[in-house]
Amino acid sequence: MKHHLTIFICVLMLSIPVYSQVETVSRAYTMILINHNYGLANSLWDDGCPMSYDPGLVDSLGAAFSIDYTDPGEGGMDAYVSGHIGGFKTGGKYYPGNPAACGMPVKIQDLDFDFRIRWQTSQQNADDADDKWWATINVIFDGGAELAEPLAEDRDFDIVIQFERFEQDALEDKPHEDNTVYWWFARNPDKSIIPFVLNIDGVDYEWAVRYKFFDYPAGDPKEHKNNKVHIKYIPVDNSNVAPFLDHPLRLFIENSKDYLQYVALPEAELNLAQQKVSDPSLWIKTLSAGYEVYTGQSILRNNYFFTLSDHAAPASPIGLSAVEQEGDVALNWDDHSDDAFEAYAVYRSDNSSPYSLITSTARVSNYTDTTVVAGVSYDYYVITLDRSFNESAPSPVVSILTGSLNINMQADQPAIILYPNPVTDKLFVIGDPVELKSIEIYSLRGSKQNFTYLIETNRIELDMSRLKPGLYLIRTRTTTTKVYKH
Repeated sequence: MKHHLTIFICVLMLSIPVYSQVETVSRAYTMILINHNYGLANSLWDDGCPMSYDPGLVDSLGAAFSIDYTDPGEGGMDAYVSGHIGGFKTGGKYYPGNPAACGMPVKIQDLDFDFRIRWQTSQQNADDADDKWWATINVIFDGGAELAEPLAEDRDFDIVIQFERFEQDALEDKPHEDNTVYWWFARNPDKSIIPFVLNIDGVDYEWAVRYKFFDYPAGDPKEHKNNKVHIKYIPVDNSNVAPFLDHPLRLFIENSKDYLQYVALPEAELNLAQQKVSDPSLWIKTLSAGYEVYTGQSILRNNYFFTLSDHAAPASPIGLSAVEQEGDVALNWDDHSDDAFEAYAVYRSDNSSPYSLITSTARVSNYTDTTVVAGVSYDYYVITLDRSFNESAPSPVVSILTGSLNINMQADQPAIILYPNPVTDKLFVIGDPVELKSIEIYSLRGSKQNFTYLIETNRIELDMSRLKPGLYLIRTRTTTTKVYKH
């Protein structure tokens, strides 16, 4: 059964939220909204690292928080301070997610593009030499019963989406050899990274895709990880990290399966990945987003973190126009007003043929069609796509006849050119103006047909829509041409 979420009707400013009523958490795991199971996790709450949030903004910002982090000096990773959505455990009790509210639990096979994650982070005083941290989303997949608490021993597939980090990742493969933790990246044949790309407001942001495996010795407390495939999305350029995430989780899940073909995995690891990665029967029970913290002193924030389901079609493009420019067709239309805008799709019909898609990745409100041919009639319309791939209704159609005003008839060319042939309704004729003024239509039996037309300098548009199907003769002063009417 497919689960649907409540759509949040709110305006989110992509900036640090202004808290009106700050509350500090006083335990390691704190539920802040039972319906969506928004929770906050801070195992450093009693180590001089207070985490705060605004109860009045939970409905609009979800699992947002601010933590004043100071390294307790214990070495290694201190904690994963984070906000949670969905299944959450606090006070020794596990609370399953509410599908109607947050969309989880949901099986991978039932996940649709309408399910989006919205997340934004910010930091303060977090780039000193001793600061070590990074911001990530963790996706918890589980093969247990729908409402059962996920068990670490049974979680054989994870996805982590990394955002900002205290330094640039090396993006180097780590061989198995004697390592208990090792990995490979998706790469081109020349060993360069094949990035996973998201476009936000016309800018491409790239992630490297890393496949991590484990080989702990028998009896090790972490031996259960040996059956696990851990996939991490790591920014290719740490100085050009996406400003926010507002995208379908399904994109990351599908990509983790697709990119296996670009990873030079040994046979054992490849077989394991083919079994575990994106297994459609797995449940998605919990999403968490926050920071792995190691050293330093800083203020780290989830500005907002929530899920939503977006079924609403964006507004249809308006103001579409088509102009011929140096043999191409330049299309322009008004800018969109959808805050979840993904792209425009442009469709074209040639000489009244069925429409076909010519691009689905136009990021701005114009497009130049460089594949047109002179003397052909083109019709265009545009639709808007949002980040859940909802489609708007088509824009009004615009039509243009390429080359109609600048075709110079050469001596070796026929006196007139007709198209399309066969014709359904409009027949276009280009040629010498003297020839066009004498144009007539006859049936094969010689009966002259009545028709309406629109004439320009060296182009005439004949309305054939009222004529019965069959063959007709198009006659001018010196020419006779057969045309078939559908």
